Amino acid sequence: MSKRWNLARKRKKWYKLRVMNRKYVYLLWIGLAVALLGWFYQEGTAKTCPVPAKAKTAAKAVKAAPDLAITKIQNSVGTAETDGQVIVFYSIKNIGTVTSEASVTHVEISGPDSRVIEDPVPPLSPGTTYQGQATYTIAKKGKYAAKAKADYYNRVIEGNEANNQNQMEFAIGRSF
Repeated sequence: MSKRWNLARKRKKWYKLRVMNRKYVYLLWIGLAVALLGWFYQEGTAKTCPVPAKAKTAAKAVKAAPDLAITKIQNSVGTAETDGQVIVFYSIKNIGTVTSEASVTHVEISGPDSRVIEDPVPPLSPGTTYQGQATYTIAKKGKYAAKAKADYYNRVIEGNEANNQNQMEFAIGRSF
């Protein structure tokens, strides 16, 4: 019996050693794989993974886009006290790198007497500014807000949609 017991103990030790060696082998392979992946995907070196041609074209297309921005909005309420005429002046500039398509600007006055006017804007080449205006007749006195939003129907694919609107506040008559 003692021979069998000793033989079993030896086999268990050999099995444990073999399992431990496999763990070391697995850890070695995992470490090697991580090192190779890190080397292969390094950014800014010649070792980077090649980018497919379609992905490069798509990245360039996103960078080369029009960008309509409302750069200025102001009003003229000088005659609003007598005849109720309010004129909202606004400027739209294409700060992108490509000519934009024709679009529609939505100018809204909100307050006691709300109004909305849509103004068509022609195609704008890069760096070009469009000066627009909207005239309103307001019957009630109070606080108002004028808001202009370029490309209201989102028909122009832009590089930055966040700068498409601008607003201002004004009062007609006595401010409350």
